[in-house]
Amino acid sequence: MAEELTQRGYPLPHPDNIAREDAARIRQAIEMINDDMDGTAVPATETHAGQVRLATQDEAAQGSAANAVLTVKRTKDMILALLAVLEGTVNDLAGTTSGRDTALQTSIDGLLTKVNARVLLAGGQTLSGGFDTTGKETVMSAGTFTPDPKLSAIQNVVNNGAHSIAPPASLCTVVVQYSNGATAGALTVSGFTKVTGATFSAAQGAGHILFVTKTKDYSHLHIVAMQ
Repeated sequence: MAEELTQRGYPLPHPDNIAREDAARIRQAIEMINDDMDGTAVPATETHAGQVRLATQDEAAQGSAANAVLTVKRTKDMILALLAVLEGTVNDLAGTTSGRDTALQTSIDGLLTKVNARVLLAGGQTLSGGFDTTGKETVMSAGTFTPDPKLSAIQNVVNNGAHSIAPPASLCTVVVQYSNGATAGALTVSGFTKVTGATFSAAQGAGHILFVTKTKDYSHLHIVAMQ
């Protein structure tokens, strides 16, 4: 029987051998190859190829086996479990925020109750002391000036061009200082029931105080020349 080996020492069949003899040699070669493969195989890692296997349930939960892969079902189960934890955390956070909002609203309501107890928004009360007023200044060079008491009870207008003045829309009394600028123009009175006092002067640097009163049925403009 002819004896031939590979470079690694595996027995090879030979044309001069009978089939029964070569069958034994082939079997021996396969067993030797299998032993060599078992001895040289290494587990796979993130950076090296090697043997891999399916992870056990514990390995899937802990992520402790670098050479074990998860089944699709276990991967899905892990994702669903993490989503459930995330949902619970979000719900807890929402509940905490809601509680804070409720506490804040309670504090605001309590403060408003105290304020309303001291100042009746609907009026009908006696006030003691006084109040400072921040005047509202308007520059007019055209159009119509309509005093708005909600802006301020005492206002100032810089006259930089011809324009008109009209009564307020609501019931009120507003004091308006008129100061003529370098390009002052004539003031046309429009819509007042009655106009009294001095004649408005458009001279540069001239000043006036206008007393504007609006009642249910009438409107009154009184002009006082200050220069």
